[in-house]
Amino acid sequence: MSNNPNWKRQLQDKINEHNRQHGSKPKGVSNKTMHERACSLFRSFTLLRRLGYQIDLNNLAGRHIQMLVDYWTGNARVADRCRQRSLAMLERPHSTPYIEQQLSFLRVYGDTWIGKPGMVHPLADYVDDPPPRRLHAHGQRFARFRARSTAHAISCGNPLVQQRLTFWPRRPVNCAIQRLNCRGSS
Repeated sequence: MSNNPNWKRQLQDKINEHNRQHGSKPKGVSNKTMHERACSLFRSFTLLRRLGYQIDLNNLAGRHIQMLVDYWTGNARVADRCRQRSLAMLERPHSTPYIEQQLSFLRVYGDTWIGKPGMVHPLADYVDDPPPRRLHAHGQRFARFRARSTAHAISCGNPLVQQRLTFWPRRPVNCAIQRLNCRGSS
């Protein structure tokens, strides 16, 4: 246990030293990845401190990861600790992809930055029932657009359109091409 008031400076120093490196390959990472990784680590350590874990940065352990996952999934095991610390529980759990991304950042931190390989496990090891995968608003709009376009392309009966649909199933530009072909075939 550490009551280190300089933990943010120490974490920033670790980020400055290691953040450019890929977690497992001898290559660099994008600026976006570096930014998201740094933000994630600060959020995670801030949350741990708010939950009462005043840990040293090098002493991150499996029980701390379990506590983070319990909080992100809204598990009842963390509810008492949140009440004791006047920390609000999440209204709804974070999505599975978000939690997996956070675990990935913590895995890089543990495996390569502080030398504790294998400390962070896959999400399935921490939860019995992971939260559902949610689509972002753009993904939902695109899914609805694809469903309408697919139904239209199939209903027009143009074999060329159906061939394009099966060949390029995920390209939104083809949906517009398919509508043009359908209009021309009727």
